[in-house]
Amino acid sequence: MKNKKQMNKLALQTKLKRLMVAGGLATLVAVPLLFSNAGMRKVDAAQGDVKINSTNFPDKGFRKYVSENIDLNKDGVLSKSEIKSVKTIYLSESEEDGYTCKSLTGINIFTELQTLKCAGNKLTTLDVSKNTKLVKLDCAVNKLTKLDVSKNTKLVKLDCDVNKLTKLDVSKNSKLEYLSCRDNKLTKLDVSRNSKLKYLDCYDNKLTDLNISKNQNLIVLNCSFNKLSKLDVTKNKKLSLLKCSDNKLTKLDVTKNTRLIELDCSRNNLKQLNLRYNEWLSNLLCSYNKLTSLDTSYNKSLRNVDCYHNKLTKLDFGASPLCDRIDCSSNKLTEVIIAEGVKKTSVYYDQEIDRSIKIKNKKTKPMKIGEYITLFDNGKYEYYVFRITGSKKGKETVTCVYYKLDIFVPYDELSKKVKKSFKFGNTTYKVTAIGENAFKELNSYCEDENICESITIGNSVKTIGSKAFAGTEDLKYIILDESVEEIGSYAFANSKDLKVLKIKSTKLTSKTLNKNAFAGITSKTTVKVPKSKLSTYEKLFRKCGLSKNVKIKAI
Repeated sequence: MKNKKQMNKLALQTKLKRLMVAGGLATLVAVPLLFSNAGMRKVDAAQGDVKINSTNFPDKGFRKYVSENIDLNKDGVLSKSEIKSVKTIYLSESEEDGYTCKSLTGINIFTELQTLKCAGNKLTTLDVSKNTKLVKLDCAVNKLTKLDVSKNTKLVKLDCDVNKLTKLDVSKNSKLEYLSCRDNKLTKLDVSRNSKLKYLDCYDNKLTDLNISKNQNLIVLNCSFNKLSKLDVTKNKKLSLLKCSDNKLTKLDVTKNTRLIELDCSRNNLKQLNLRYNEWLSNLLCSYNKLTSLDTSYNKSLRNVDCYHNKLTKLDFGASPLCDRIDCSSNKLTEVIIAEGVKKTSVYYDQEIDRSIKIKNKKTKPMKIGEYITLFDNGKYEYYVFRITGSKKGKETVTCVYYKLDIFVPYDELSKKVKKSFKFGNTTYKVTAIGENAFKELNSYCEDENICESITIGNSVKTIGSKAFAGTEDLKYIILDESVEEIGSYAFANSKDLKVLKIKSTKLTSKTLNKNAFAGITSKTTVKVPKSKLSTYEKLFRKCGLSKNVKIKAI
């Protein structure tokens, strides 16, 4: 038998693993929470100093946490200043510290609380109505039957996975960007007023309908293991990951989802699947349907395909040189074509039944300018999407248009260097530019401890596109190597956590810099440049939008 600590950790790890995203998983930060047991007196901070005792904090674990982490002078009393200073409470997976809680009665006094993580405890009730500044809340893996977040209008991230919720009202949470409510008992979920929502995971509930037409910013959707008979994603053009397996779907239109990297529509009743416009697609799971054909000729970046238990007679993956795993068991196949260089052992099928299957290799055609290549570097947990910009033999080039980290990136890999080149089929492509908004989703949905803080752009890149790093979160250091010659408008704008922008290049001029290249950089950032260019670059950068409040120093 596993001990309680192991069980809690296993539940949380399972929750994360099942959320695997083609670009990585979910970012959940703790949120301020107010817990109160029915019938127990709430502590009112307005009354003045609060004693740390069993009356004000009846739960032993929570009381211990408060005493050790909030009572700074260790006098057994919380002063007004100590109470006001509390912005974060972290109680997740806390049994080893003796903080496992059944109740958080008393948390209502922390009115400045913004982040609370209390996942993996034994909470049966949770009252956050007084924590109106709450931004991030993680109360997953508890025993909650109700959760009222109607007063938490500043809420951006909410994770209430693995509870016993039958209802969840998020109509008052207009700022919500992340919602994960998987493994509950929800029969309805209205997200029509959550237009900023980027991530929605409602896996394993009892939903019969899901309207996401108002959620046009949605990037990740996991609605697998429900009772959906229809799903309209035509308005969700930013989707990169869609999981809708184990439902009752008879149709699925993904022709508008051109940025789709991963699609899992397994175990439905689909008779056809049009993938003509999904050029970024890398991972395709469509097993246990009623498909009679599957055209993947436009999906040149396919790496993994599960299409077993259908009615397929022929499969042609000749255009997909990265496809190193194909499971096509239990079909009616007579022929499977794979790209030149792909091993035949990568194809899995029922040898006893399909003895007559022919597996042929096909030479991959050269990529054309404007086509896309999606790569997942499993060793470094990175997702790339490249657009072909040069196809002349020996001078093949690409622009990186999308870069994201996966949730499982190792802790010692959080400083990243974007690759300078890669091989696709028999061709080696050189990365010469970073595209518009390429890094905007860099840290999206990663756990706090998996945040990438530093990015280095290698010395093959000549051009940094408009808004390439604009709006990034948690990214603190950007290093541009000596090769950079051009920088587009607002390339680093509104990167609120950026501390240092280091530019090693000496090739920048008024002709290669957009007039707004450095506009929008916050005063928190220090720009570092080669010593020999300090005076020249300071004048030049100011003319190109750099605020006088931003310091420029020599490297």
